[in-house]
Amino acid sequence: MKKPSIAALQQRFSTPRGRVVESVLVGAVAALIGIALVPPQHFVLGPAGVTSRAAFGNGDTVIRLPPFGSIVASTHAAPLRIELAVADVEVERLASLATSATGREEIRQEVESGLRSLALNSVLRLTIGGIIAGILVAAFLFHRHLEHVIGAATGGAVVLVLLFGGTALTFKTEAFEEPTFTGSLTKARQVINALTSGSEILDQTRSRFEIATRRVSDLLVLLADPDRDPLDQSTVLLHVSDIHANPIGLEITQELAAEFDADAVVDTGDLASSFLDTGAISSFAKPIDDVMARDIAQLEIPYLYVAGNHDAPALRSRLAEVENVVPLDGTSTLVGSVRIMGWYDPTYSLRPIPEEVKAEERLAEAPEVFRTVARLQPDILAVHDERLADTSLGMVPIVLAGHTHERAVKEIEGTTVFTLGSTGATGLKSFTVDTERDYEAELFYFDGDDLIAVDHISLTGVGGEFQLERSSFAQ
Repeated sequence: MKKPSIAALQQRFSTPRGRVVESVLVGAVAALIGIALVPPQHFVLGPAGVTSRAAFGNGDTVIRLPPFGSIVASTHAAPLRIELAVADVEVERLASLATSATGREEIRQEVESGLRSLALNSVLRLTIGGIIAGILVAAFLFHRHLEHVIGAATGGAVVLVLLFGGTALTFKTEAFEEPTFTGSLTKARQVINALTSGSEILDQTRSRFEIATRRVSDLLVLLADPDRDPLDQSTVLLHVSDIHANPIGLEITQELAAEFDADAVVDTGDLASSFLDTGAISSFAKPIDDVMARDIAQLEIPYLYVAGNHDAPALRSRLAEVENVVPLDGTSTLVGSVRIMGWYDPTYSLRPIPEEVKAEERLAEAPEVFRTVARLQPDILAVHDERLADTSLGMVPIVLAGHTHERAVKEIEGTTVFTLGSTGATGLKSFTVDTERDYEAELFYFDGDDLIAVDHISLTGVGGEFQLERSSFAQ
């Protein structure tokens, strides 16, 4: 079938009917753009004031919770971005209600009533605003011909009904089980847990609106009750790797361990700097080794250490002297109900070794790792390079690794392999070279020995933006 030429299309649109179709399309496009120009709406949700706005964009819902930060979740398929921001809070009233079960229920009822009104009013305001935008554009382009103005209004109305209807039909409140949080480190865990707490609220007998109400009311309660932590019964492991002697990496480890109440730290190696790991210069590393050992000793929880290819024997011996350090080299330890086994990297050398040779050495040692895994039956295998776990895949539920300075999560033969980026942002050279690397870490939450959730944490630069992404795992 021959495609119509541009000239033929222009001829079609030059007819009266074609001009009406054109006005409908213009109205539809103008309406989509126009909803972003509708002023934010201010509404009262219980003891808090909330502003809402929407715009044509990706299917995200953004909740801004000053001063804590922002939460983003991919909640719907329609191309509409929804933003809610808590603008003001009646702190005294919220505090009095948040301290009792009846008070919290009162907040939820007020939030539910307010959300229904907010949703209805927002749709009406945005629809009217979008249609008006379409009419104004059509009136300007088509010289205020009535049929074209009506066509533009119709086009705008239809596209907005489809947009809002698609949002309502595809909206998934469970998307907040895996949100991205950007903001304050000190409140990150409480904010995320307020969104993901209480699996009972995902009961299929409850409507999505009721679930959304619970989410929002829990966030408001958090403002008056910031220490409530529904995951306080879980076992929490903090995974760090490739600190490379960067003192900021160790400081971040200390802060995360404290703020997230970690039960233990799992370090998958390369604690030493790449500037100080080979040749005669290694003999000058002792002062740095001592500083790192001192910083690790300040942690009040076990530090499970798996040496990497940059970690010299002197550093390994120094860390073994630290009271809370648990070296894992073909051995395992128990944290809560979770058994973690580790294996030192075999490729440390005083002379440079080609990467392909290192890879061969690790793969050659992998069968021995497998035999130890088969004997110890750990829940987690921690290695510096995932090649050491190559033959253990399918034998252990979780593998933790580092080395590549690139984050990755993959499932192979029933084993989930978590490769972490650099907790030290590639180390000391991050101070002298623009490496464009984030400081990264991971938090693993276990119920017994079952993995519940993983928080991936990244910090851009010194004093930069903090971001947390939660992934949930079915039990």
